[in-house]
Amino acid sequence: MDIDQEIAWLNNVLFFKDAPLQEVVKILERYYALKIEIEDQELLGCKISGKFKETDIKNVLEGLQFIVDIHYVVDQDGSINISEEGCF
Repeated sequence: MDIDQEIAWLNNVLFFKDAPLQEVVKILERYYALKIEIEDQELLGCKISGKFKETDIKNVLEGLQFIVDIHYVVDQDGSINISEEGCF
């Protein structure tokens, strides 16, 4: 984590700079205390750059849809499944 990410974290901002989706998912799981499954392993390496300020998980996932061509579903137990479309 670099200094920009550390400062963002202290200000309740999620900040990603060329982070692999796998790393982003781990951070989102910790931040929102939920489970996220990625169905297509090829998506794990997709690079994510963006900033999300004090927002709920739905807004973050919708933002990720613009960065990486993904589809997500929230299960009844609250876990999230991300399926592939692919990296842009």
